[in-house]
Amino acid sequence: MAESLRYEVDENLTCSLCLEAFTNPKVLPCLHSYCHDCIVNLTKSAESKTINCPDCQLVVEVDENTISKLPSNFFLNNLLATLSLTNDKPISKNVLCDSCDSEDTAESRCNDCGIYLCQYCTEFHKRSRLLKHHELLTVEELKSSPGQLKIAEKMRCYKHKKEIIQLFCKTCQTTTCRNCIITDHHQHEYAFVEEVALEEKQHLQQNLDEVKQRKSRVVQGIIDLKEFNKTLETKKISTISEINHHFDELGKSVGESLERRKNEMVKKATSLANSKQMQICAQIEVLKLTSASCDSSVEFTEQAFKNGDDVQILSMEKYILQSLERLKTVKDQTKPCVPENMAFIVPSSLQEINRKHLDDYDVSDTAVSPENCTASFNQDDVMFSPGKQYSIALICFDINNEKLNYGGQKVEPSFTRVDVSDVAVCDNKDGSHTISFRPRQCGTLKFEVSINGKPAANCFLTKQVNWIISDEYGKGFITDGGLTLKGEGCACEYCWRLGQCYFESGVHTWKVQLDHSRSQDHLRVTKRAHSTFYFKNSEDVFVDNQPHLFGGKTYIPGFEVGIVDCKEIDSGIKYKVQRECVYLGSLRNGNSHQVITLRLDMDSGTLNIIQNPSMLHEDGFFQFGKVASYSFTSRRVSPFFACWSPETTLRLIESS
Repeated sequence: MAESLRYEVDENLTCSLCLEAFTNPKVLPCLHSYCHDCIVNLTKSAESKTINCPDCQLVVEVDENTISKLPSNFFLNNLLATLSLTNDKPISKNVLCDSCDSEDTAESRCNDCGIYLCQYCTEFHKRSRLLKHHELLTVEELKSSPGQLKIAEKMRCYKHKKEIIQLFCKTCQTTTCRNCIITDHHQHEYAFVEEVALEEKQHLQQNLDEVKQRKSRVVQGIIDLKEFNKTLETKKISTISEINHHFDELGKSVGESLERRKNEMVKKATSLANSKQMQICAQIEVLKLTSASCDSSVEFTEQAFKNGDDVQILSMEKYILQSLERLKTVKDQTKPCVPENMAFIVPSSLQEINRKHLDDYDVSDTAVSPENCTASFNQDDVMFSPGKQYSIALICFDINNEKLNYGGQKVEPSFTRVDVSDVAVCDNKDGSHTISFRPRQCGTLKFEVSINGKPAANCFLTKQVNWIISDEYGKGFITDGGLTLKGEGCACEYCWRLGQCYFESGVHTWKVQLDHSRSQDHLRVTKRAHSTFYFKNSEDVFVDNQPHLFGGKTYIPGFEVGIVDCKEIDSGIKYKVQRECVYLGSLRNGNSHQVITLRLDMDSGTLNIIQNPSMLHEDGFFQFGKVASYSFTSRRVSPFFACWSPETTLRLIESS
């Protein structure tokens, strides 16, 4: 017990102004406590009716006449009362009777009245009809277990000195006595302290927790800023080293001018870094002061919960809340107030070292501002094609929207919605970067980029990637930039091509428009098995716009569309493909410009082929074409196109 009290005396009962034990401690709005007389001395030396808190420098409006209205620090008074019962410190004095003017030493304490009693008053208390039910404890009993709340002085009304505070006015958020309720709080909402204490203390606790959270952020901010300061020092050293190394490599080709310019660059790099470090140190000091203010308010509030009774806590609630709410609403600058960037700028051309080139050397701390950076495609294509390489030009600007003239920025591109490969970032060392990539699938390509870890909002780009017909495999004329396949050679010469893409997942749709330049009358569909089909030699052809008979067989212009397994492509096919998921159709008289729609679902392994409506019946309804459905197990497929007439064209009009 003695050791515990001795610690609390050293930690809590010494005024930081007079360095003596507290005497009538008063609480400032920032919740720092000082002796009443010490605050009076501060006001006497102040030039106005304000003082600065010695601990946190908060400006407090107070003068000699208003000091007495400052709230007393009840838990310090409780601790002083506890200490007065012990002999642990020389500060302890004999406790005198509070009930009479005899100045006799107290022998007991009435917990109901909250006063110390001498021997005579103790006997009177026991014999009085009105007082004999009160709880009396001897001084020895208090010494053996002197809980602070047991010996805390009862709070009395400052207007009605004999009245003990028992009520809480909810309207005014203050404690009061019964007489004040009648005179000053008429028609206000009020309740007994014990009825509202729990709710009010929970409100205090909530604010206390928020201030603790702010304290944690501030402490972490101080740690981060100290690390940032170390980074600045490292950056300064590396920049100076880079300057020295660069000029040493150049040699003495320009003589004294070169050495002078090197010294100027080193001096500028040192000055820039030192200036930033001074600003960071000042920022750290502000956060340290903030942390100390949070500590003080947190400690005061926790001491109030620990050492105060409900009346005392609610009497101080308004002051505590004002301090906590002020602390929790302030936004702290925990991020560095200066950029860490520092770059040694070397002239773009060093083929001839002369005085003009020397003037181009510089050291810059201008930082990139990602929100001001721009990006654009280097190619003017309306649509991109899978498999081709494209690039994006990224231009970096500073916060003043001035283009940077040095490199070194960390650029992290992101491509979504369409798979891409061969992504590379080239730093052009002049504030610009070239980002190259190769789309692998069709769809809407989405590009985003972050610079030095921050998103560049103005660099968002999109581009439609539509695949075309590839000329890598098969035969047949490809025109319109890869959108059209046309038969070649003589009639019945089988021509086929693949799409310049592959599909591994998702749902994909494409449409093919079919055309035949000659009219064919009285044609019938050739019966052919859906197996490997190709022409080794053209024996059956069309002659003079009419089907020609070879070996008794009649052939008409037709087409094939569908998909093929990419494994076949990888194995090196050139003249034939397995057509398990290929639709065979004919081009009948009047059926030019018909459209075939193909819908591929890789997840379910199905391909649906729909021949679009081509004619209006006399009943007013369109007749929808035939639907072909295929199932497959291939994991990667590619679109397939074929025809066997030089007059037939298959045009890719839509893909997604």
